[in-house]
Amino acid sequence: MKTENNLAKLARSLEKTGPGAQGETLDELWRLLTTSIDSEHYAIEETVLRWLLKLMSGPATKTQAETIRRYPLTWTIIEHVFNRIPFFSLAKCLADRKFISILQLTLHNLSSAVSLPPTLEGGKRKRSQNVLFDLESLKSTECSLECAQALLAAIATLLARLDSQGLSSRDIMGAEHIKSLFASSANEALGLVTPILSLCSMAMSTASLELHTKQEFWPSVMCSMWDLHRIGSTDAIEVASATSLQVLQMISALDHRTYGTSRNLELPVEIQAVWKKKLENFYIRAVIFPARAAFLNSEDTEILGAIMGAIESNPLVCAPVLYTLSLDAPELNVGSPKSRESWHHQIFSSVQSILDPVRSSDKSLAMTLILDIARAREAAIQRESLHKVCEDYVLGSDSTQWTVLLRALVCDRHVIFYPHGKELLSEELCRRASHVGSGDTYSGDEVQQVVRQIKLAYAEARDLSTFWKLWYNQLCFCESKNTIESSPWLDESLRHDSTTSSNIESHITPTQLSHLLQWLSEQSHAKAGPLYVLLDSIASQIRSPDFTDPTAVPIMNLTLDSLKQVPSHGSLSTLRWCILAKIVHWLSPKERNRIWAEVEDELTRVAVKGSLESADAFEAFKFLDQLWLSMYPDGEYEPEVSAMALKIAKHLAKDGSKKAGVSNSNSESSFPSKYLDVATRVSSRLIPLLSAKSDTFPKFIRKHIINCESPDSTTFGYLSALISNENIVNNRKLVESLIDALITIISSNALASHKCSAISILASIPDDCFSRTSRESIMTSSMSFLTKPTIHEPALWKISLGLMGKMMKRSTFYENISFDHLILLSDSASTCFFREQHARKLPEIYGLDVLFEELASAIIKQMVSQFEEWGRSFLKTAEKFVAECPSDIEYLETRHLRIVLLKTLIITVKKIGLKDPAAFDLDKAEKLLLSMVKKTILEYQSKSQAAVSFPYVILAAIDASEVVRDAASQISKLKAKKLEPLATKGITQGTFLGWKTRIFLIRTFRDSVKSLPSQFQQGLAPEEGIPPDVLRFADYEALIRETLYAVTGPMDGNTLLAYFHSLIDALDMTKSTELQLKAIKICASIISSKQGTDAGGAISISTAYNKLIIFATNAPNGHIFIKTCDILRLFLNSSSARLKQWNIEQTLAMVSDISGNPTNAMAVKDSPVVFDWLCKLMESVLRRFRVRLDGRFHLLIAALQSLLSGLLLAPYDAQMGKWTFQPANVRDGDFPYWGRHAASLTRLLTMVCEPMAASVAHHKQSPANPLDTATDIAKRAAGRQMYLLLVSYVKLQLQVDVPRPVRDALELGMNSIFNITPPEVRKILNDSLDMSGRAILGTQYKRYKQFGKWTGV
Repeated sequence: MKTENNLAKLARSLEKTGPGAQGETLDELWRLLTTSIDSEHYAIEETVLRWLLKLMSGPATKTQAETIRRYPLTWTIIEHVFNRIPFFSLAKCLADRKFISILQLTLHNLSSAVSLPPTLEGGKRKRSQNVLFDLESLKSTECSLECAQALLAAIATLLARLDSQGLSSRDIMGAEHIKSLFASSANEALGLVTPILSLCSMAMSTASLELHTKQEFWPSVMCSMWDLHRIGSTDAIEVASATSLQVLQMISALDHRTYGTSRNLELPVEIQAVWKKKLENFYIRAVIFPARAAFLNSEDTEILGAIMGAIESNPLVCAPVLYTLSLDAPELNVGSPKSRESWHHQIFSSVQSILDPVRSSDKSLAMTLILDIARAREAAIQRESLHKVCEDYVLGSDSTQWTVLLRALVCDRHVIFYPHGKELLSEELCRRASHVGSGDTYSGDEVQQVVRQIKLAYAEARDLSTFWKLWYNQLCFCESKNTIESSPWLDESLRHDSTTSSNIESHITPTQLSHLLQWLSEQSHAKAGPLYVLLDSIASQIRSPDFTDPTAVPIMNLTLDSLKQVPSHGSLSTLRWCILAKIVHWLSPKERNRIWAEVEDELTRVAVKGSLESADAFEAFKFLDQLWLSMYPDGEYEPEVSAMALKIAKHLAKDGSKKAGVSNSNSESSFPSKYLDVATRVSSRLIPLLSAKSDTFPKFIRKHIINCESPDSTTFGYLSALISNENIVNNRKLVESLIDALITIISSNALASHKCSAISILASIPDDCFSRTSRESIMTSSMSFLTKPTIHEPALWKISLGLMGKMMKRSTFYENISFDHLILLSDSASTCFFREQHARKLPEIYGLDVLFEELASAIIKQMVSQFEEWGRSFLKTAEKFVAECPSDIEYLETRHLRIVLLKTLIITVKKIGLKDPAAFDLDKAEKLLLSMVKKTILEYQSKSQAAVSFPYVILAAIDASEVVRDAASQISKLKAKKLEPLATKGITQGTFLGWKTRIFLIRTFRDSVKSLPSQFQQGLAPEEGIPPDVLRFADYEALIRETLYAVTGPMDGNTLLAYFHSLIDALDMTKSTELQLKAIKICASIISSKQGTDAGGAISISTAYNKLIIFATNAPNGHIFIKTCDILRLFLNSSSARLKQWNIEQTLAMVSDISGNPTNAMAVKDSPVVFDWLCKLMESVLRRFRVRLDGRFHLLIAALQSLLSGLLLAPYDAQMGKWTFQPANVRDGDFPYWGRHAASLTRLLTMVCEPMAASVAHHKQSPANPLDTATDIAKRAAGRQMYLLLVSYVKLQLQVDVPRPVRDALELGMNSIFNITPPEVRKILNDSLDMSGRAILGTQYKRYKQFGKWTGV
């Protein structure tokens, strides 16, 4: 109460005391206002406000009034009282004291701040804790910004109150009065806007972090005040003249990445983004929209002229920003596409004209940026404007701005033909590309890209022949100047351009190509180098006989005529062989003979007598290969060609020098790789041809690949390529040579990685390629190195055991084959599961014991099958193993795979049977296995074995327990109650052993298990002491399947259904929901596979289906929803007899709820596949339950209408990752699934209107039309109600803009509705729509009659 009294006294004495010499009255006033209690009385606050406004403009001295206006605390107090005074009184107060004039004057004062030297040392200045009540001090930049912050905060508070909700009628009237104070003309409103823009610009370069954090709303306040002004016809011109320069410069500085500005801003990045967006929106609404509307409506460019006049002082910065904003302005359905294109033309012409007078070197950078923006936004630019760009920036001086030129050609490459019929620009560009000057501006390969654009322009104009003539002339010019080597015309990407090479035949006709070749032949003193370049490009890009037949001979003639010419650039001579190699297969035998006669001497000189290391010799070798293939087997000169090829092959195999008759110091490994690449990877028939006479690989292949002394990864790459060659694989002698070479590597002391590569290659060879000798050699070599006391990596073990298992599938009795080999192999492989300190992780060794089991089974099977010859001695060794093997092996490494081996031995012998049962004692083997299993499991349940690798031994024992007869009854000490806690712990930690133990308990001690598993969750491994057999998420499904088969195996129908219900009841929203759904799906498939019907009631498929429907609707995300729908669809398709009518209606209701209401089930709408699955459920209903919809067709119609509504009103937005209700701007790429979803819905509509006979087979025939089929009856029933879908579609088109791809996808479905709708129903359809709807319907019906209605007989 004391505070209120003091405040009242101070308010009454304000007129007498004034603000104080140092503003102490204001400080005391602020202190009392902030500590006073809010009440309904506001007289004090109104007094304070009137006094302050009077001080700012009243009889006080000019200096004192400006000081009060600049003092930040003044505006802080005003903001405070704005919140306490009712609107009606506040409006009167502000009007009486001319608040707007004071506001304009204050903003003008603040925007003309004086920069004072900093008083603090160091970098950024800090905000002063106490602002001095001194005019000179308050004029500083920092104090001005602080005052601006307080002022704009006060205005923001006032404007926010004006827009608040729930006001009384008196307050609404007062708020409107306040708004009317801002409702001035545009010229007066700009008196508020332009100073704020100046303050924003000032703040961008002021280092005051404390201020910056509060400046985010500044542009918003400016926009809000501008929105309240009185709209006039000349507003846009005034705004453009007053603000364009400031706004565009600020946007450029705020988005320096786009516009390349180098101004260093002090604003935080987050505030920069907010300011940029607000300023862009302001300028687009205030200037761009009116300018565009004026131009589109009456071609008025006055506003554009005002903009250009405003920015003429800094066009390099402002022009790119203006062009960007003009293109980015939302279209809002203004004008036709053609008129909007003319607007793009006009805005480009305007920014081009404002840049024309500029003479700065940065002018080309600005134009480059503008052209990049136009290309990125696919904006149309008039060809005349682009031609002017090329003239100004390219032809206007001796130097060429290649960067600008490239951007112009990328926007429209056909500008080189402008004006029509003249090609001066293209010829000038070609001339300049041939000799790039030192003053030219370019970077990287821009000149080459310009040349490529010129080529594409000619290709699209279907005049490539003219380009090739230009190309030839430029190459000749470069060769005459000895600059061809660095010329862009020789660029590889130009000669074999992927953009035109794949479809060059669509850009030129055979006649044009023939005329071009004729023109080349008529050139006097034709130069070989340019000629080769053109012919190589042509030969590389034609394929069809329409082109090859008329051009092969002319190309051959031109090449042979210049064969012995030496181009100035040596590498071009290799092109002659490239050309001939490409065309040789197009020629007749007679013409091939002519080629040989012409080139034989040159081939001998280059490839036989010359250096094979030269590029010319290499290309000649490739040509010879193609020539040989074309002449083989009965060509006239085939013997001579093959003889030369064999000579070259011999030279390749020579030791030391690779240049026949000439010494060469280069090492032999410097060049053969390219020849080896051709022989192994390029030409599939070369090696078989070279090997035809000797039935062995050529010597250079044997030297560098087959018999390589030190193979490496490259060698194995060649070996793999040889094995992939069918021509070699089908040659038994060659493939056996390869196999022998790989076996040699395995048998040698090669690195483990090399052995692994060799075994991988052997494993990829087809089984039929291995002879028995090869198989036995592989087994001998593999057994030899695998049984050595060396620890190999699991990868090598896996691939080795896989290869050995593959070999033993066929009769393979390798040297000294014995059961002892399997014992040694098991002992060696067991070490793979262990390391010195830790056991290997499950992914490393997963499946290794399975591979060993398959190999052991194959060996035992072969031995036992050949009982007299091999089996008796083999089983004798095995019996010795059983007799000598202790049941309590202490070494875990040995015990692991010995259990697997013993299990495999018992299974295989039981399966095949013995001719002499006395040869092997199965009972003794089973007792040994039982003893080993018993010891292992007892150690497990007593926890006496602490080795970290022990889980793998237990897993082997658990698997082996299934083999022993009556294992549970014979292991008397084994109790389920001791193993069950271990299984539970393992499952909690997510270990393979835990799951396997539970499966073992369910199968063996089912009656002793406390409860069958009904909830499946992903385990959580401990942070320390992580078990080696921790499962990955992908491993769970197989274990869940195995568990469920063990659980449900003995169950009858009702018990199985009860268990299935328990699985569903255990569903929750945790992260393991997906595993639970996997279990439910597996159990559902088990139920569906069992015949019979359930008893009904609470435990039935129908009630289970109901629970799943409820869970799907409340699913936490789209992924879980899809998994649940998969189970529902399984029941719909496989258990139709067990589902009730209410299940079908419930399915239709769920589809309607999720798709019809955009706000329903938002959690599941985060996936594009959700809509597809809703359609799949509907499809299953229509396929299996169409007959049940009789009399309930309205439910189907409701579901289809909901799907249609969801499709058009809430498509899936790929950017936002969810269904978006009525998207405002449909941009390409944001809705990539829209067309697919429309096609899915169309499929449903066609299924309803054109049902399959099987889905309506039970429809009863009509007594009036006994000849009607069930399909006709179903169509007639649908035709009476499906018109409602058409009504919904038409109304939705009036509500949203449906993209063309979606309309096209839905058109087929709507046409099918028209097909079944009778005339009387069409009349009802027409009457149910208004005039706009009838117009859309009429257009659809017209297209239906043109394209959708069947008019056949």
